[in-house]
Order: sequence, then C-alpha cells, then structure tokens
Amino acid sequence: MAGLTFGGTNDGSGIFINSGKVVAIRNISGEKPFEKAENPCDIGMVFKLEIGKAFQPEFVVSGKFKKESDVVTGWGSALCVKQTLQNFGIEGGLDENNKFPDKLLESFLGKEVLTLSYVRGIDATTKKALWGRWNILAPAGSEEKLRKQFAHSVKRGYPKDYKNPENDSMAGLSSGNGFHPEGAPAVASPSEDQPGF
Repeated sequence: MAGLTFGGTNDGSGIFINSGKVVAIRNISGEKPFEKAENPCDIGMVFKLEIGKAFQPEFVVSGKFKKESDVVTGWGSALCVKQTLQNFGIEGGLDENNKFPDKLLESFLGKEVLTLSYVRGIDATTKKALWGRWNILAPAGSEEKLRKQFAHSVKRGYPKDYKNPENDSMAGLSSGNGFHPEGAPAVASPSEDQPGF
C-alpha cells in the first residue's frame, strides 16, 4: 500500500506538489520580495492562491538579474521568473527596461497552478520535517514537468537547502511509506505542518 498524503501528491522523495488557483497577482519589481530581505529584487511577482482553505497563501517568484557594470547580461537569480513564464507558454520578452510587459501579469488571473514544496531538514525537537517552497510555478496538469525541473535544478545545486530523505544524512526521516518523519503520522494534519501552505 502506498503512503497516505494530505493536500497534494508526494512520492517519497521529500517533494510535495500542491495545486491552487491564482486569485490575485502583484508586480514587486524593484521592491523587497520579503519583509526580511536585505535588498529589492530586480523583477518579481507575488501570486495569491485559492487552495480551498480559510486562508490564501502568497507565493513569491522573484530574483536579481546578472549584471556587469549595471548592464543586464543574463537572468541570474531571476531565472525562476523566466522558467515560470515559460512553463505557462508565455513567449516574447521583457520590455526595454527589463520590466513585465503591460497585461502580462493579469493573464495569470484565474489559472490553475502547481507549486512544489521540498524537505529542507528535520526539526531536532519534534522530529517533523521542515519544508521549503520552490519559487517556480507550473500550470495544472504538468506535475511531471515540475518534478523534472526541480530535479535538474537540484543537480545544479539549487535549492541549496533541499534534503533528500533517501540520503543517509537525513537520519530520523523515513521514505518507505510515503515519506514522513519517523514517529509522526503518515497523514499530515491540515495545519501549519502541511507542506507548502
């Protein structure tokens, strides 16, 4: 029998796929993507998602361009923005100032999306998994593509805090029954413990 999951799909790899619907989107280019961020991002967007719960989580996709002498030469850490746009089949480019073209962000409203959460460690006290959220979105129905993108990114060293439960360094985590921390129930509670949201 496969392990039980709650709120998304989990294959025992410490990766959890959630789905939601975009109900709002905001351009945060030039702003700090998070309250505790030291610097503003060059380009970014915040998605508000309807997930069928009493709250609507926000999902940030942002980064800084690669620059030489203040001239943009590549995507840099904003590659997540490019990959998200490509995942939704959006073609073209940014405007001459490397900003989102008019109406581009509005095109996401109402779309069904997938997000990916991953194990980033284990709490030493509770023995529960600590979860991180990958900053790339994909359209509903492209779960396998999102997993492959994440695996490719992990091979390149990002996200740096991903911990594969198959790895011996993750003592205390079990992957044999749908992945869950040792001693914790196989079914996540619909609370703050739920991966991703």
